[in-house]
Amino acid sequence: MRKHFILSIMLVLGLIVTLFVCDVSFVFAQTDKASLKLQEAQVLFEESFTAVLDAESVNANVTSLLNQLNDVASLLTLAENAYNVGDNNLVISNADNVIQMSKQISSEACTLKDLAAVENQNAFWIKLCLTVLFSVVFVLVMFTIWRQFKQRYTNNAL
Repeated sequence: MRKHFILSIMLVLGLIVTLFVCDVSFVFAQTDKASLKLQEAQVLFEESFTAVLDAESVNANVTSLLNQLNDVASLLTLAENAYNVGDNNLVISNADNVIQMSKQISSEACTLKDLAAVENQNAFWIKLCLTVLFSVVFVLVMFTIWRQFKQRYTNNAL
């Protein structure tokens, strides 16, 4: 009887220790997942910021993207604060939102950059054509004026 009692106590203690170890590893896994999500969100946020900066460098209108970046930065801050507090579910939720929004911002920034590059190229060609056209017109006008002055001078000289 005593053996059964000791054996049952050891079994219960072993079960409790096993449950505790499983629970701790679950918490570690959840913390690792939250940490990885947060790191991924930070990297994608930096990439989206760089994409917006690149789009702005070619004179794209990035005002709406800057507003969206501010919103994403707020969400990222909330995720970091939740990570510091230890609320892993909130970290994962906010990090997922940051990841989704950052990808969307990066995509829109690339599109705006391409459109701005095409607009800049078109503006260059229009300016070049207008410059050539106005130069030709200027030369023709100056030649016509010169001919009229030359004709008056020769008529007055004779």
